[in-house]
Amino acid sequence: MACCPAGAEPYLASDHKDKGRKGQANGVSYYQTGRGSVGLLLLSDIFGWDSGRLRAIADAFAEKGCNVWIPAVMDPLEGGTDGDGLPPDFNFGGRFMEVVALSAPTGNWNPENVTMAKADNVIKAMLASGVTKFGLIGFCYGAWLGMYVAGSIPAEQLIYEAGAHPSMVAGKSGVGKEPIALSAMSNCLWMFFPCGDPIAGKMKEGPEYDVGGKLFKTLEAKIPGQNRTRRFREMTHGFVT
Repeated sequence: MACCPAGAEPYLASDHKDKGRKGQANGVSYYQTGRGSVGLLLLSDIFGWDSGRLRAIADAFAEKGCNVWIPAVMDPLEGGTDGDGLPPDFNFGGRFMEVVALSAPTGNWNPENVTMAKADNVIKAMLASGVTKFGLIGFCYGAWLGMYVAGSIPAEQLIYEAGAHPSMVAGKSGVGKEPIALSAMSNCLWMFFPCGDPIAGKMKEGPEYDVGGKLFKTLEAKIPGQNRTRRFREMTHGFVT
């Protein structure tokens, strides 16, 4: 399995004029915008750090006072999108198995074995810049990666995470591992924004993300009463970015 279901929204070209800057942290590229001690880490979907609305979202949070960072953690396929993730013209339906291979335990996009370490380089740079606490929003694949971040950063630094059309269940299950066990490692509270019918199957965002679902209940057992979820039943996977 890959992180995105069939019928997900396709690549959306960015029409935003960037207000931030690009940099590198130990060889890992990032986009950074805003300043201050309150940080926000945005983790992209599989089209990378410059797809769709992502940098526009970053700049909007920067205007609200956040110090926002977007790491480029996915080795580019055929140049990617600005050197990260999939290229804009990637035929996801016809080349699905390539994404499966990239996300597998031996693949270059596997969160546990590859991209978590890259994200950590940028997190260290963010903290060194003066950020004392931060939140995280992960989109699709980024929410799967974000769960690894949630288990590696102490609660005093990583305060919350949000997952829009999250893929930690599909992604983790797809590589033959248990997603609920991964969520049990999280140190922070969560907000989920799953899409579609929870019983649709076929890699859709299932009931695990809803109140009473196994993943949500696991997070509630650690931080009772502070996690949230809101399902967008009429929306398609990928709609935010």
